[in-house]
Amino acid sequence: MEILIDSCFYLGLVHPKDQNSRRSDEILEEINLGKYGLIYTSNLVVQETITLVGARTLGSKAALDNLWNLIWGKEKIAQILTINQEIEKKSWELFTKVNTNIKTKNQIMSFVDVSSVILANNNRMKKIISFDRHFDKFLIRIY
Repeated sequence: MEILIDSCFYLGLVHPKDQNSRRSDEILEEINLGKYGLIYTSNLVVQETITLVGARTLGSKAALDNLWNLIWGKEKIAQILTINQEIEKKSWELFTKVNTNIKTKNQIMSFVDVSSVILANNNRMKKIISFDRHFDKFLIRIY
């Protein structure tokens, strides 16, 4: 079994004021118990997460240090998969499909999130850890 991690999960782990902080901690415990098997994320999710944590914590050194440890350090959670040009092209196709003729800007599915769907599909992953509902159309969401 394999599962992909989204940025909002990481944010919840390092930002105690985040609305999903408690649930992120619970999911991390489940990960550590081996409930989800092999854990992956993407280089785009890592980039998005770093920006998100920096913005939401106003550059908190403690939060950024904790994030570093969870991504690359001793408490590393996931293997990082790289988005290649083939996945980018498939992501573009899905991005334009799901975002054409949306009614409000809140309905947009980000390119990073679309690329996570494509990456999961290309690697035969059926689940994602995320608090974003738009994944429900494509993957089984753990939240």
